[in-house]
Amino acid sequence: MNENTWEVAVLKCLVDLGYNHIELQDIYGKIKGSEYVNITPDLETVKYGNQPYYYDYVRSTLKQLVKKGHAERVNIGIYSITDEGIERLKCYQGKICRL
Repeated sequence: MNENTWEVAVLKCLVDLGYNHIELQDIYGKIKGSEYVNITPDLETVKYGNQPYYYDYVRSTLKQLVKKGHAERVNIGIYSITDEGIERLKCYQGKICRL
């Protein structure tokens, strides 16, 4: 999977869901229902109990976004997009940015 594709998808979900204090479960649902990434049947396969494989991509991407300063982990399973994340999303979308 293309890392940038997942980063853009998760950042867009954070914006769509209201920027602040977004629960991980809401991100999973939003990403599955969006056209930001293609959730193939392979990614919907349940692994390790009751979680689809794409949940790993979402969690891994959020971890990287937090590390880069583009998202913030507010609490367990709760995230917000940062100003840097909003600027990064603008760059991904081809708008003028200050990186």
